[in-house]
Amino acid sequence: MSQRIKSGMFIMPFHPRDKPLAQCYDEDLEQLILCDELGFDEFWIGEHHTILREAIPLPEAFIARALPETKNIRMGVAPICLNQHNPADVATRLGFLDHLSKGRLNLCFGPGSTASDMELFGVDFKAASEMTREAIEIILKLWTTDWGVGTLVDSPTAYFSSERLSIGLASREPFKSSRGRCSLCRSSI
Repeated sequence: MSQRIKSGMFIMPFHPRDKPLAQCYDEDLEQLILCDELGFDEFWIGEHHTILREAIPLPEAFIARALPETKNIRMGVAPICLNQHNPADVATRLGFLDHLSKGRLNLCFGPGSTASDMELFGVDFKAASEMTREAIEIILKLWTTDWGVGTLVDSPTAYFSSERLSIGLASREPFKSSRGRCSLCRSSI
């Protein structure tokens, strides 16, 4: 019995200088919708903050914009640059987005590799991998422990203090929706 090969698309994307960014984002969205119509299984969006013609600084917002325009395709950020974000914020945003997507959210965690993005967030390039490992541990702990809404998580690490870690309502019970499971991958860290 043969199985269908799954297909996906990754965009980082490169936006031409002669087009307004709003038009480029609309075209990126059209590409995602077409992938859904053609039966692609997955669509991945890169996170960049400082590369002018590749900037999608909040891929989660792009995914949220695409959800009502698509029916089946799974979407994800590749990677969510954990060393550039508060892990509790990421856990809350992704938990909320998973609920909105009804199970069509894919995850990919990593440190990112754009030196100018790390400089913007004050991240030491040499510490990026360890920060990412710590952030993954914190996120998984926030998702799997019954803390109670608004609880301050008292588990400071080398890179994240307990003052910055609290869990919100939107992240409760992520990845338990009726559409299926979360695909979790991790880029090299």
